Amino acid sequence: MARASFRWAIVAGAILWAAFIPRASGQEAEPLTIVSPAPGARLFVPTLLDDVFITLSVDAPADTVSVTYDLNGIPVAVSEEPPFSTTIRLDMIWLRFGEHSIGATATFETGDPVWVESPFSTVEMPAGEDADGNGLPDDPFASLAHEGDMWYAGIDTHTGSRRMVGLTRFDRSTAKAAAGVPLTAVLVRPGAPPRTVGVTIPRTVLKPGESGILIVASADDLETLFGADAGPFFNPIPQGHTVVDDGQFVEISIIIAEDGGGFREVDNARIPSNPVQVYMSGLHIRPGVSPVVYSYPTFVDDAAGTGTRIIPEGGEWRSWYALSVVVDPGAMWSYMASLSVSVPLDPGGEGEGEGEGEGEGEGEGEPPTGCVGGRSVAPLASALGTALLAALVMGVLLGAGRPMGRRRG
Repeated sequence: MARASFRWAIVAGAILWAAFIPRASGQEAEPLTIVSPAPGARLFVPTLLDDVFITLSVDAPADTVSVTYDLNGIPVAVSEEPPFSTTIRLDMIWLRFGEHSIGATATFETGDPVWVESPFSTVEMPAGEDADGNGLPDDPFASLAHEGDMWYAGIDTHTGSRRMVGLTRFDRSTAKAAAGVPLTAVLVRPGAPPRTVGVTIPRTVLKPGESGILIVASADDLETLFGADAGPFFNPIPQGHTVVDDGQFVEISIIIAEDGGGFREVDNARIPSNPVQVYMSGLHIRPGVSPVVYSYPTFVDDAAGTGTRIIPEGGEWRSWYALSVVVDPGAMWSYMASLSVSVPLDPGGEGEGEGEGEGEGEGEGEPPTGCVGGRSVAPLASALGTALLAALVMGVLLGAGRPMGRRRG
C-alpha cells in the first residue's frame, strides 16, 4: 500500500453487501463488498474544516488483481495489493456538504470486472450537540444515529495544542461478525511527516444485538487531551521515563447504547479476547531504545448537565496491559488488553546501538487499514492465534494480581 501524506482520517469498519454479480464464466462470483464507507454513512465535520481524509477499503474475492476507487464517478485511487485499501483527501471546499458515493471496480485473474457502490454524505457538524466544546457529542447515540456514522473534531485548547477526536458507530450483526470485518479509526496530525494514530477493534467486542461507538482521541499531553480539570488527577508517569519524541497520548473507549437512552461502557473483561490494536507513526525513537507502552485507567462520564466527558479513574501507569509491541523506524504497533489512555515512553538510559528494525525514526510507516498499516500488528498474534493470545493476556492480568480498573458495562 503506497504511503500517503494526509492530515487526519477515520476509518469506519462497516460493510456493504453487494448483490452477486455474474462473471464472464457465467458462474456467480463471490461478492465484492465495500467495507468503508458504510452504506448511507454520515460524516460529520466542523464547518471551517477545509479537507478530510478517509480510507477506502473492500472485502474482495481471493482472485482479485486490483481495485480502482471512484468518488462521485471520478477515479481517485488504485490499489493493487491486498487488502486493497487506500486513503483519499476530501476537499471540502470543492466537495461541500451533501450526498456522495464511493465506487469500487475490481479486476480478477479471469472474468469481467465487477463494480459496486456505497453512498455516504458529508454533514456540517450540528450546532449545540457539543455544548461544552470538548469535541465529544453530548448525546453520542443521538448524534450518531446510524451504523457507520462518523464524527470528527479538532479542538484548539488553552495549552496551544490541539485535541483530536473521532467517533464511529458500529453494530454487532451475525453476518458482519462472521465476515471478520473489523472497525478501524485513524487520526492524523499535519506535518512532515504526518503523525498518525490508528486503532482497530474486532466487532465481536459487542454482543449480538448491541450497538456501540468507538471513541478515539489523541493529544501531545494529558491536559490537552482531558482538559485543565482532569489533567492534575493523573499520577505522574514512571520516574526516569519520558514520552517518545513526537509520541501521543491516545484515549480509547467503547460505549454501548442502553435501552431507554444513555449508555454504558464495554466491560474491560471483554478486551482480552478482543484485543485492541494500536498503531502510531511519525515517532522519533532513539537508536537502540525499545519504547514501552504504558496505560492509565479512564472512564466515560455522561452525568446530566455536563455532557460526555472522559476522565481519569484513579490508579497508576502500568505497562502490563500492552503486549507484543513491535517497533519499526518511526512507528510502533501494539496490542492493548484494556480500554484506557496509553502513551509510548522512552525508559531512559543509553541506547545500545542501532539494530535491525530500529533507527532514528524518520516518521515512516503506513496508515492503518483493516489490519493496521497493511500488516499484522503483532507476530505473537499470528503465531498463537486470537484465542491463545486472549488466554495469554488474561494470564498476565490474573498473574499480576491487579484489578482491571473500574468495571465497565
